[in-house]
Amino acid sequence: MIMIHSDDTGLVLPPKVAQTQIVIVPIRYKNDDPTLLNDKAEELAGKLRQAGMRVVVDSSETHNPGFKFAAWEVKGIPARLELGMKDYEKEEVRVAVRHSNKKFQAKWENIEGQMSDLLQTIHNEMYAKAEKARNEHLKALTIGMTSWKHSIAEISALLTGVIQSLAKPQLRIDRRRNR
Repeated sequence: MIMIHSDDTGLVLPPKVAQTQIVIVPIRYKNDDPTLLNDKAEELAGKLRQAGMRVVVDSSETHNPGFKFAAWEVKGIPARLELGMKDYEKEEVRVAVRHSNKKFQAKWENIEGQMSDLLQTIHNEMYAKAEKARNEHLKALTIGMTSWKHSIAEISALLTGVIQSLAKPQLRIDRRRNR
């Protein structure tokens, strides 16, 4: 699962497997009221938890938002909700989807339904991607194989060549010196 569901940024976990499905990160600036954003983040997390989702609020003040985003991306959390002061005024959150890197705004109203639908969509898209990759790998294995006996003969010839080259250590050393 890790091999098929990861990228250069880190792990990408399907929502049904992820220990934490959604992380909420309040984004505060120097003049913002920290309790206002933290309280709203906790309120939204409570609604999502009541709907059966596994949610964490990262209200720590030791790191800036960019560091938090990167840390949660590496862990493979399927969705991140960002809550800044402008979002608070509009009564919405910024949603970042890990597997596709898509971002969009979501209203607080019916956030539980929106996130439930999103997690199901993420699951379906990741499953389809894994299934497609599996089918492509199976197709690559079968291309050129006319029969099982033919395949065994090809593998045998390949292994024979490898074994013969390993049996001649002096030949390998001479080749290295000539480079």
